[in-house]
Amino acid sequence: MPGDGGGRPTDASHTLRVLVCTDNHLGLNEKCQVRKNDSFEAFEECLKMAVEKRCDCVLLGGDLFHDNVPSRDTVIRTMDMLRKYCLGEGAVRFQVVSDQARNFARAGGTGVVNFEDPNVNVSLPVFIIHGNHDDPTGAVHNSAIDMLASALLVNYFGKAQTVTPKDGQRGAGSTPGALKVFPVLLTKGDTKLALYGLGNMRDDRLNRMFNAPGGVTWVRPAGDADSWFNLFTIHQNREGFGSKAYVPHSVLPDFLDLVVWGHEHESLPEPIPAKGNEQIQILQPGSTVVMQLNEAESKRKHACLFEVNQGQYRVKPLPIPKQRPFIFAHVALRDHVPAEDAQDPEAVERFLRDHIDTLLSEHADEMAMADEDDAREDRTTVYDKNKLPLVRLKVDYTG
Repeated sequence: MPGDGGGRPTDASHTLRVLVCTDNHLGLNEKCQVRKNDSFEAFEECLKMAVEKRCDCVLLGGDLFHDNVPSRDTVIRTMDMLRKYCLGEGAVRFQVVSDQARNFARAGGTGVVNFEDPNVNVSLPVFIIHGNHDDPTGAVHNSAIDMLASALLVNYFGKAQTVTPKDGQRGAGSTPGALKVFPVLLTKGDTKLALYGLGNMRDDRLNRMFNAPGGVTWVRPAGDADSWFNLFTIHQNREGFGSKAYVPHSVLPDFLDLVVWGHEHESLPEPIPAKGNEQIQILQPGSTVVMQLNEAESKRKHACLFEVNQGQYRVKPLPIPKQRPFIFAHVALRDHVPAEDAQDPEAVERFLRDHIDTLLSEHADEMAMADEDDAREDRTTVYDKNKLPLVRLKVDYTG
């Protein structure tokens, strides 16, 4: 591979800086008076970081919206944030040199990247694929993301582009509707980034396409293809994360350097080698808001700063500020409640209430210490102590 996560890009004129996040799920819990703003606040913090860190663009790895048909309030709030942080007079410091009509194909669309459209001033371009929550539907295959693209707020790419092989080329076991994956080619100075994207598809269908002869074709840049850094953004179940239907790492082509994996909500913001192919690194930023009350999501939520300079790259995890605290704990009744009381529902309830009160008290002490540390180190507070914490207590009744 051209570089690794330990690379040190330095020359700003050749360094492409990308704020990466996935699974924002805007509109999550919008009818809950306590949690309705959490997804929007987390997404706004990501956009703020992109501006503050002078990123060239933002890459969103799917599930921007929680609902396939988001409410009008959700769409309006999303558009307002994108307009606030992504439109303006600031200069865009990179170029898109691929076939934009193919990259951003959309019925009625302009077929060009939004910052080249003469009708809008874009200071922070956003590139986005769809996930399983906001996937395209209907006769014209539109997604809620198409509304944002129509308003020139985002650059929507990675819709499945299928081709039908000619009769003479179709071999035994081949897939009638084969898939072609075209890159968005970005250049900044001497740095060249081939950005591949594939929005969510049914895992079993995509798996069959990957394993069928000619099922998936990766289009490489013309000329010296090896001079490009190859980044692939995908939104599917990941191997080894519990689902029976997934896209295995083994189907990823060897020329890829880094894969941004959306859909999995656990935040693993450091690149790790793909299973069975250590040349490919996988980055799993995780969701920006708590989706499920499980242990994996009790960890800090992150966006990532990806920087690439002429094949050398690095990834820096960026904890998302002002998160709602989430306390996850285990307790075994046999270690705390006498056997005769364990059969008394009222006694068990009293113990569990007291245990949760203890967890909340310990959490308050930890927040106070963290505030002191953040103030001393001049750091942004990760958790917002003014937000009611989420609590999940797993109780073992056995024994």
